[in-house]
Amino acid sequence: MTLLHEHPGLDATGVAQRTLAGWSTVIYHLGVLTRNGVIVRLPDGRHRRFFPTNQGKPAERRQVAVLQNSRSGSILQHLRASGALPRSALAAREGVTVPAILWHLRRLQDVGLVTQRTDGNRIVYVAESGATPSTPFSKPEGSGAVAS
Repeated sequence: MTLLHEHPGLDATGVAQRTLAGWSTVIYHLGVLTRNGVIVRLPDGRHRRFFPTNQGKPAERRQVAVLQNSRSGSILQHLRASGALPRSALAAREGVTVPAILWHLRRLQDVGLVTQRTDGNRIVYVAESGATPSTPFSKPEGSGAVAS
């Protein structure tokens, strides 16, 4: 099993930490693999996330990329466990400000993992049912080495 098949959506820092390779070596090899179509690069804010070419659809890759942020993943877990929550409750649970929660919620909404709805006079956020980006990233049949 290869690194990017086991950990889709890693950035260069994650690859370097897991392989104990030098930064320049990782950047060089990720570039070669990208140019040769073995992996794809997905911009994600200041990060560039890497995925095997034959693994997952572009929309699923974007979901995985968003969930590489631990706070976004934690918010999604809260919503799955609690159902509908307002942003103030999420901010209190996460110990951050409402604007910070809104940034994460917008990212989760953009990739289809969370929706918002009105509940009386307040806006609540709900995890989309069936939106589980990890399932399409099981190892495909006959996959070879990608990046280790």
